[in-house]
Amino acid sequence: MKSSMFELDYNQKYLEALISLKSGRTNEDVIIGSVFDFSEEELSNMSDYLILNNNVIITSSSGETHDIAKNFFIREIIRSIQSISDENLEKYDSLLEYSVPYVDVFECGRIIDKHADSLIIDETQNPRSFPLVMEIAHGSESYKTLIIELLNYLSEFTNTIYAVGFFIDRESEYFKANIIILRRKLPIDKTKIYALLEAINKREKKRHLEIACPKEGKKQVPRIIIDINKFILDNNAEIFFEYEINNTNLDNSIEFRLRADDFNGEEGKFINIVISSRTVKRIFTRWNEWRNGKY
Repeated sequence: MKSSMFELDYNQKYLEALISLKSGRTNEDVIIGSVFDFSEEELSNMSDYLILNNNVIITSSSGETHDIAKNFFIREIIRSIQSISDENLEKYDSLLEYSVPYVDVFECGRIIDKHADSLIIDETQNPRSFPLVMEIAHGSESYKTLIIELLNYLSEFTNTIYAVGFFIDRESEYFKANIIILRRKLPIDKTKIYALLEAINKREKKRHLEIACPKEGKKQVPRIIIDINKFILDNNAEIFFEYEINNTNLDNSIEFRLRADDFNGEEGKFINIVISSRTVKRIFTRWNEWRNGKY
């Protein structure tokens, strides 16, 4: 059993990172500490983190701007998916801060207690399916770390089809945010999905899924990703949609399409998704209040 002093050291590091996450003004990763600072037991007690270049990075909510984005984006996406048929109205639902099976394939299969910011769930499938997962970054992580987070959702051990990232710039004097939607290239393999689920059930004894670690060893993540397109393609995904929100288009809605057959629809057809200008303005208003120190 850990001593109270041991617990205090561990909790203090996490608390300090959380304070930095909520008060920071940069787009850099918020680092809890080096991976060598923590025991496997401590890492197993953490949730919502990633390890990159031996740094443990917190990926929790950074406050109201983050939370407004995760709430309103998914509402508009699920409405469009449900609208294509009565069956979809029953089949799909949206959830916030939901625990999902998650293995970090860049860290030799480290199993992480991960809560997606928001997602679409299909509980009629066995195992449960999460065809779309969304992560928001507003000071919680760099753009590179967000991409790593999204790629892990699309690994061979998941059934997620779309991983959506929304990156809100904390350093810019003016509002700037980027949406990126990645789509999986790998086929869905239920055998590997069940292997991860079984490993999660046993994670108190073992924190790694060995078959998720390449034979040649740990996947290398460059400190600077020069060609983001190539990096994503090399890791079994593709960019399906990209869009930048800034001061010139705050009054515009955001429109993109998802493949209908990925959501129980007709092959060759698409679902039109519209993120209203009202939602964009809500996010901007919260960001502006944060920028001016109102919360």
